[in-house]
Amino acid sequence: MDRSGEQVLRLSSRVWRGTKELGLELFTPPGPRSGIVPCVVDDGQEVGQLLKENGIVASINVGRKLRISSQFFTTKEDIDQLLSVLEAGL
Repeated sequence: MDRSGEQVLRLSSRVWRGTKELGLELFTPPGPRSGIVPCVVDDGQEVGQLLKENGIVASINVGRKLRISSQFFTTKEDIDQLLSVLEAGL
C-alpha cells in the first residue's frame, strides 16, 4: 500500500474511534479497511445541515445513516473539526 493509502486508513481509524466515543452506532468493525466510516445519527438531515454549515462534506443515506469518507487530501485537522462539530451537535 502506498503512503496516501496508509494515511487514509489512519484518518479513518481516527474517525472510527472518535465517532464511537461520541456513542454513534458504527457499521464497520475496528481497524478500517477503507476510507469510509458509516454510522447512524438520530436526525440525518439536521446533522447533514450542521456539517454543511461548517464546511464539512459528508453523505446522509436513508435519513439516519451518515457516511464519512477520508481522502488522500484530508488532514488530521479536518477530522478533528468533524468530530468537534458532531460532538457539539449531538
